[in-house]
Amino acid sequence: MRRPIVLILIMIIAVSCSQCYSILGILKASGNPSSFKSDIPYKIKISGHPRLFFTKRDLPAIKEKINADNITKALYARLIAQCEKYVISELPAPRSSGWCRYLRGARDAVIQMEQCALAYLLTGNRDFLERARAVIRTVLRWDRWVDPDHEGPGVQSDLMTAEISRGLAIAYDWLYDALTPEELRAIREALSKRAASRIYANSKLGIWWATERGHHSNWCGVLHGGLGLAGLALLGEEPDAPLWIERAKEQIIAFLNAGGIDGGWAEGLGYWAYGVGYAVLFIDALRRVTGEDLYVHPYLKKTPYFPVYAVMPDFSGYVNFADSWYGGVRGLVSLLFRLSSEYKNPYSQWTALKILELRGSDTSSLHWNLLWYDPSLKPKNPSGSLPSSKVFRGIRWVIIRTGWNESDMLLATKGGTNTEPHRHFDCGSFVLNCFGERLVTDPGAGTYSKWYWTGVDYHVATIGHSTLLVNGEGQTKSPEPGAVIRDWLFSGWFNYVELELAPVYTRLLSARRAFVVFGKPPMIVIFDAITPRWPNVKIEWLLHFMGDVRIEHGSIKIDMDDARLIVQPLTKLRGGISINSGEGDKYLRFEIGLNNAILLYPVSLKWDVVPEVPPFRTYQHDSILIELNRSLSTDYVLFNPSGDFISDFNEIKTDGYLCVLTESYRGEIERLALIFGKTLIYRDHYLVNSNTPISIVIEKSSKGMRGIIRLNSSSEISLKEFIPLNALKVNGSMDYP
Repeated sequence: MRRPIVLILIMIIAVSCSQCYSILGILKASGNPSSFKSDIPYKIKISGHPRLFFTKRDLPAIKEKINADNITKALYARLIAQCEKYVISELPAPRSSGWCRYLRGARDAVIQMEQCALAYLLTGNRDFLERARAVIRTVLRWDRWVDPDHEGPGVQSDLMTAEISRGLAIAYDWLYDALTPEELRAIREALSKRAASRIYANSKLGIWWATERGHHSNWCGVLHGGLGLAGLALLGEEPDAPLWIERAKEQIIAFLNAGGIDGGWAEGLGYWAYGVGYAVLFIDALRRVTGEDLYVHPYLKKTPYFPVYAVMPDFSGYVNFADSWYGGVRGLVSLLFRLSSEYKNPYSQWTALKILELRGSDTSSLHWNLLWYDPSLKPKNPSGSLPSSKVFRGIRWVIIRTGWNESDMLLATKGGTNTEPHRHFDCGSFVLNCFGERLVTDPGAGTYSKWYWTGVDYHVATIGHSTLLVNGEGQTKSPEPGAVIRDWLFSGWFNYVELELAPVYTRLLSARRAFVVFGKPPMIVIFDAITPRWPNVKIEWLLHFMGDVRIEHGSIKIDMDDARLIVQPLTKLRGGISINSGEGDKYLRFEIGLNNAILLYPVSLKWDVVPEVPPFRTYQHDSILIELNRSLSTDYVLFNPSGDFISDFNEIKTDGYLCVLTESYRGEIERLALIFGKTLIYRDHYLVNSNTPISIVIEKSSKGMRGIIRLNSSSEISLKEFIPLNALKVNGSMDYP
């Protein structure tokens, strides 16, 4: 009996659908996702002290919260224990050596004065009060509030100035009733003359961190956050305080406007917590003191999802592109607590609590963790509730996950211009975590120096990242749009993203890098399609790791304690594979052809039987067809960068840019994916037939056949092999457990 032909007519009005966009349209980074402005009239809501983050009337509730649950009890106990250590330790001082040693000494002082001040208010223990007073006196005696590593023509203030401004403002506010009039006057004068007035002057004169470029830097958030806190603490006592607040408010809004359209931050999560953290300190105090609410800014509501997606499944660290420290995950908790509570976000609350549970609390933010944790907000695991993969368009990061459990996989890659603050020359680089192990690594931040950001340092240079070298050379800076995300499509079993890297390579006309993640357990195929400007260009492939490595029969096996990554070239290499020592890591380096495919296969070493790469065959002309034979099925992965109609690949005929087919041992098509194509024929069966290019994913599940179609114009589509089609989404996303 002949199967009926289903003709699907889908009319799309592009201008009315925010999801509609050209599949091959270039995604440009948006420096200003919002034209948000604050026009609420300035007013004073609370006078007296303390007022920045709580009042005297709030203290009983804070004390009561300490016993709300085991989390608050533990946070409080750690805070008190830490302050007891401060009491018997030497007073803070600039570090003896290293980059920004004065700044790091000031940071120690700020943490101590804030934590001891809060501990005194909660316990009445005068030892904590006296320690806070001693630290304040020490800071006031320092002859410099600008770190020597930041000095330069016209520089009156820097991060050190801003951090001291924050610490003194908070100590002044919290300890107002416990300090003498002379102590209050000394703090007020120093805060005004040595911190706030200098930050304000630099900002008004247009120093770099108060310009459009600077709005993308953590410096903007930190400097203006410190300025604004000084103004709010001294409002009504210093005549210039309203000017400081207004300037801080104006620049903090510009800083948030520069955030990624989806809530990302190009400097990475470490500087996200730092810069956005200072902005939120000011925003929180601003609302309390004046009633003006900058929490309505759209960036702040979206940005908790940045760490939700970027923290590793085992919470050992996070995606550490740019100058990020992989192990800095504990530093995210306090900001996540504040934003989770503000926006009632159960997923970011869950993320913060899992970090606390598995990695503990960062000592420097113990007091903020205690103040900002909301015991009434119930956490929720994102698995099964949020889409498992996400593109952060404004910063051009892509994060593909299989879930949020410890053994799940996370693959991340990025584009960019290599001009972003704290950037590395790393477009197209990627990291991979699976089964609780770091299988492909990024060096993250190195040791800062005056020449660090020139690109010669291993951590910054292309050689330190899992991307491409061209004639032995790395990437360059590029004007916008830079290395862009050309296309992506995510579903439950198939995830795909493609980048165009040529703008950051002077010798290349085109350099498409596509990541295809499919199946369970996941396999990853990385395709590189290179078009050089001149002949005889040498392309080298880099992959960074930390485990033990060996090469067996053309496969590379990288072993960590609990997992193995098998790296299998699927196309012919031009020469051998070298294993090299980096700085704290190792890396593979080998020459590839202009059309290349590499399979990454993560497996658990805890399984009773540790699998090898399934038997495979590769057919290569201008396109690449890979046939992977699993025990109960066969996967066909076809990469066709020309987009021409091909008909000579093992009974597959298509004009699609990429297609994936899974055929069961019974000869049934269980899954398919077609990216930007009109036709897909297998063994003379028209699986997909459309009059315009589309992208489509279909999967057989316990609930029947389910699919997703993405297109940007009216299309007639025939899917006669997939009847009944139980669920079909158009220009949406398909992601389910």
